[in-house]
Amino acid sequence: MMNPSLLLLVFCFAGVSLKMADFLGERKTGFLSFLVSAVSAFLFWLLLKDNPETATFMFAVVVGCVLALKVDRLNLVFGLGVLAVLCVFFGFSFPIFWLFILFSLTVVLDEITHEKFVEVGKKGLFFRFRGFFKVLTVVSVWLGWVSLLVAVGFLLFDLSYDLTDFLLTKKF
Repeated sequence: MMNPSLLLLVFCFAGVSLKMADFLGERKTGFLSFLVSAVSAFLFWLLLKDNPETATFMFAVVVGCVLALKVDRLNLVFGLGVLAVLCVFFGFSFPIFWLFILFSLTVVLDEITHEKFVEVGKKGLFFRFRGFFKVLTVVSVWLGWVSLLVAVGFLLFDLSYDLTDFLLTKKF
């Protein structure tokens, strides 16, 4: 297992790199979008390998996004392939199955409502920032399903993803 500081840092950079891969893929930047997708896949793999709790969160993000049809650009498919190769050849921690199912379905719900309701006034903020999974993360800590450290890590992942989106869309 990674030490706590490193774990939080990897969560944070995984969020940044995922948003950058998505952003660069949208702009068809070629090699750079594929490189960033590979870096993102590596960071995801570090989290998938670390322990069952981090694997539960990150597998849910991957599977939920695939099911919601959000892996829709070639560089993202490439990143998914890199992640699969890393998992096959270097292993991963098995997620907590029932929690993985619950989290994955919540990711799908967040992705679908994000697309449909993001522009609905103040209520749209909940959907813009994919609030269902954040609420479930907090509830999961409260119920003792996941550790506070991993939940904070995931929330940092999510925050860094959203902050990167804000910074990239304001700059470009």
